[in-house]
Amino acid sequence: GAGINAVTRSGTNNLEGSIYSFFKSNKIQGVNPVTNANFNDYSEYTLGARLGGAIKKDKLFYFANIEMGNNTTPSTYNAGDSLQKLSAAEAQKIKDFFQNTYNYNTGSYESVNLVTQNIKLFGKLDYIISPRHKITLRHNFVKASNDILLRDGSNFTFENSGYQIQNLQNITVLELKSNFTNSLSNNLIL
Repeated sequence: GAGINAVTRSGTNNLEGSIYSFFKSNKIQGVNPVTNANFNDYSEYTLGARLGGAIKKDKLFYFANIEMGNNTTPSTYNAGDSLQKLSAAEAQKIKDFFQNTYNYNTGSYESVNLVTQNIKLFGKLDYIISPRHKITLRHNFVKASNDILLRDGSNFTFENSGYQIQNLQNITVLELKSNFTNSLSNNLIL
């Protein structure tokens, strides 16, 4: 386990907001330095928006952020690839054996699109009680999924051996910061 302490944006007396987006794909990237070939098709995008301001000038502030992301990447070390020891013909024989003997479909031995998706929501209220005391209430929500298919130059798995990691977080924190003197302060976090 670990603890991460991050400083987040807060609202101000001015109403501020923005919408942002990031996009990346193999079409805007160079060649793979190992194979000297173009990277496989992949895409990654992020779309988000933020808004902050004051509910009561110089006293009570709000901030909210939403962000969505999607990353699609093809699997690597597929049967028949130059870096994979298992040929496509051998993989097909194994696939046929399981289908004919056990009526089990192993899934693909070729490239499979692996998807990572997430949505993140963040909300924060800051209340300045006095020049020495401030209370903050923040909430963070994350829902994400990540497809996993373990293949490398020495090991091979069919598509149905893959799995998905799912993550759901709902975290609320109440924090009181107090500066009693120049050398004495307290931070209470619930």
